[in-house]
Parts: sequence; structure tokens; C-alpha cells
Amino acid sequence: QPGAIQSEWSGVAADNLEKASQGTLYAQFVAPMTKVLRGYTTASPASVVSDAVSRALATTSPRRRYATPFDAKGLIFLHRWMPDWLWERFIVRALA
Repeated sequence: QPGAIQSEWSGVAADNLEKASQGTLYAQFVAPMTKVLRGYTTASPASVVSDAVSRALATTSPRRRYATPFDAKGLIFLHRWMPDWLWERFIVRALA
């Protein structure tokens, strides 16, 4: 379960999201999401994920999930222990 990973995808997704939402009811919600997508420039390199995949392939008893990088581990922990309503509020505030 990857967290924030550096790639060109986030910039492309942000650009397409802005273009597709212009003049629609969704336009007001786009700015926070594009801010998050463009913030992935400080994310972990893709090698973090490939290392986790390599470890999973090399072991005789792989785990069901490999959380990479560290931010994903923290989010999974929070999501596991927060009630759904609190988790949703947390996500909404993070995107605001």
C-alpha cells in the first residue's frame, strides 16, 4: 500500500483534473486535490516500492500488505484505530 511516491503521474493528473473540471460544479473542490497532487514532489522515490516488491518476491511467506514509504504506515495505523467519521474528517481537513 504505497504512500506518496514521486512520479510524473501526479502532475499529469493535476493538470487533467483542472482542465476537466473547469466550468463544472466540481471546480470548487479541485484546488485542494491538485495541491495534494503537486505536493508529491517531496515524496519518496519509486525505488522504495520496488524494494518492497523485491522483498515480497524473495520471501517464502510474504505478508498481505507492505506499507511503503513511512507515511503510508502512519496513515494505515490511524485509519485502523479511528472511527470512520473521524477518519473522514481527518482526510477532508488534510485536503482543505
